[in-house]
Amino acid sequence: MDRLEEFQQLAIELATASGQMIREAVAKGDFSVEEKRSRRDLVTEVDKTIEKFIFERLKAAYPEGHVFIGEESAGTANRITSDAPTWIVDPIDGTMNFTHTYPLVSVSIGLAVERQLVMGVIYAPFLGKLYTAIKGRGARCNGRPIHVSQGVHRLSEALVLSEVAFFGGEHHRAYMRRLFEQVLWKASSVRMIGSSCCCLGLLAEGAADLFLHAGLCIWDMAAGAVIVTEAGGVLRTINGDPFDPHGRSLLAASSEALIEEVAPHTAIARKKE
Repeated sequence: MDRLEEFQQLAIELATASGQMIREAVAKGDFSVEEKRSRRDLVTEVDKTIEKFIFERLKAAYPEGHVFIGEESAGTANRITSDAPTWIVDPIDGTMNFTHTYPLVSVSIGLAVERQLVMGVIYAPFLGKLYTAIKGRGARCNGRPIHVSQGVHRLSEALVLSEVAFFGGEHHRAYMRRLFEQVLWKASSVRMIGSSCCCLGLLAEGAADLFLHAGLCIWDMAAGAVIVTEAGGVLRTINGDPFDPHGRSLLAASSEALIEEVAPHTAIARKKE
C-alpha cells in the first residue's frame, strides 16, 4: 500500500500517453474495426495496440509479482483471483463512440491489492479530463479535489446516466421497458453517453447524480469505483446489494438517500426477468 503513489504516477503516464494515441488515431481516421460478440460489441486495432502498450510498460516496471487483466486479452480471466497487485485495464472505454469519432471515450486503469480496489485512473482525452483516486486519499480531476453533487437526494431531481443499451431479444427489451417504468421516466433527466468510465468520472465530479448499468465487466468499473467512492459517492449492484466488482452491474449515486430510493425499483425491474 505504501507504493500506491508510485503505481498511480505510472498509471497516469500510461493513460495520458494512450489518450494521445487515441487522438492521433481519430485524426488519422484509418483503423480496422471488428465485431466481438455482436455488431454492437466492437474492437479496433487501436484498442489492442493500447492494451499491449500499457501491459508491456507495466510488465517492464513490475516483471514479477503483479497480475494483469485487460478487456481485449482477458478471455474468461476477468476476476481478481490473487492478493498480488492486480492491474485492470480498459484501453478504450466507448469503442462504439471511438469508431464514430464521438468524443466521449476514455482509458481506464484500476489497481487491486489484496483483492481490494485501491487506485483508479480514468483519462478522457477529448474532454481533457484526468480523474484519479487512491483509496483513503480523495479523488481529483486534473489535480483538483472533486466531490459528488451535494444537494440532490430524490430521483425526481436527479440527472441520471444510464448505459443500458437497446439491444438483445424480447427478453432484454422487456427489461428495458420495466426499467423505464420503474426508474428512468421518474428522473429529472436521463443521458446515455456510451462510456461507463466517463459516466463514473462525471458522477464523481458532481456533473450527474446517479449512474446505473446492468451489463458491466470488471474493467468497466474498477477504476471508476475507487474514484466515485473517494469523491463521496455510494456504490451498489443494480439489485441494491453491496458493491461487487465481479457482479456485472452497478448502481452509483451521489447520496445514500438516492440509492435507497432507486435500488428497490431497479431490483424489481431485474427480478421480473
